[in-house]
Amino acid sequence: MENIILQKLHDEFKTKKALNPRYSLRAFARALDISPGTLSQILNNKKTVSPKILEKIFQKLNVEGIALESLKEVHSEIKKRRSIKKLNERNIIELDDETFALISDWYYYAILEIVNLDCFESNIHWIAKKLGAEVEVVEEAVERLLKLGLLIVSEEGNYFAANDFTCLSHSSQTSIERRKRQKQIQ
Repeated sequence: MENIILQKLHDEFKTKKALNPRYSLRAFARALDISPGTLSQILNNKKTVSPKILEKIFQKLNVEGIALESLKEVHSEIKKRRSIKKLNERNIIELDDETFALISDWYYYAILEIVNLDCFESNIHWIAKKLGAEVEVVEEAVERLLKLGLLIVSEEGNYFAANDFTCLSHSSQTSIERRKRQKQIQ
């Protein structure tokens, strides 16, 4: 399915390039009404085409409605299968009550999630601004996450979550920290 999309895009780009050797990827993206970066990622098979982008592309390429709907259905099925596979392959870490007590405030989990954003900047001031938190609080939280091995810093100074998903160990008792966390996220 995705090969069909890729092939259609590659063929269309080659056709336009043959007519005008100076035709660029940027011009092709503009004609499709998508960003050049997104188009580049799609053409290099680094990004899955969302149904919204797929529809936009096929409208611009004048693909018939029935073909578009069937491609959307196949695309949706592929995406579901990939999601299930990714969930099974995820790197999950389970926190014990003591570790959770150290990071029970909401902003620890917000930091672990924000590092996954495409627009993320490994900068304490940027993180604090995005979370609406004090710089000192974020700085302390990042240091603690690094010490606990839940956050990793690369040689270039970029932060990454050490795992895909963090969960609590099962406990028969509700701790003070768990109740506090629950109140914070309500």
